[in-house]
Amino acid sequence: MLFRSKIIAVKTAEGWFTGLRQTVVADTSWRTQPQPFPVRWLIPAVSVIAATILTGAIRYPHLPAHLGAGLAPLGGRRVPRSPVSAFAMVLGQLYVTGLWTGLLVLIYRSRPDIDAADPAASLRRYRRLLDRYARATLTLLALVDLTFGLDALQLWQLYHLYGAGAALPLLPTAAGVLILITVAMRAGRARIRPAGSGQPPGRAVAAGRDDDRFWKAGLVYINRTDPAIMVSTRIGVGWTLNLGNPAAWLLIAVIVAAVAGLAVIR
Repeated sequence: MLFRSKIIAVKTAEGWFTGLRQTVVADTSWRTQPQPFPVRWLIPAVSVIAATILTGAIRYPHLPAHLGAGLAPLGGRRVPRSPVSAFAMVLGQLYVTGLWTGLLVLIYRSRPDIDAADPAASLRRYRRLLDRYARATLTLLALVDLTFGLDALQLWQLYHLYGAGAALPLLPTAAGVLILITVAMRAGRARIRPAGSGQPPGRAVAAGRDDDRFWKAGLVYINRTDPAIMVSTRIGVGWTLNLGNPAAWLLIAVIVAAVAGLAVIR
């Protein structure tokens, strides 16, 4: 809060927006020609889930009466065999994939991050950023599902890992996180407007809407007049919820309820 107050004071004292015309830019092509969701990049995650379910269905009749035997997926406990306990990892796959796919769909339907000074070029950059970010996220989902699948195979006693080797199923998820971070860093650099671009000579200088009133602590976006559920973050690359929209709180409640449900099932 202290740093934010000082930054706002510097903005005011130095007249950062003096001579700039605050402009709101809309591009109808975002609605008439929306960015297509990369559905084919969801195929790997769905394939991993389907393979896990098929393997579990074949293996289930041959499982012992109790599952666990000290394995990590069940926290080292032995639990009675049931469809819920045997397919707990599949439930995890479905939850993670459904949640993040839903969030991506919301992002694709959210308003784009358009630079008022150069709307056409900034929209093109936003489309590229969104596409790369979505592909990286869906790749991460497939690798997370693979981690769940490897845990499920161990739970179903198709193989066993001990000691340091028990962490091997986490490697796909670690690789997915690394891919996402790399893409986000590159996309962040590409998001910056190249030197020399901007408005044509003679055109009035415009500035985008950067209203400190709606950014609490500079990070949390709360705007009751904005119908968007998700908006681009103010700093860095990514998206955040508009906590001024009741639908955002409903989404948070659904996520919390789903996590609590999974914890009870586990």
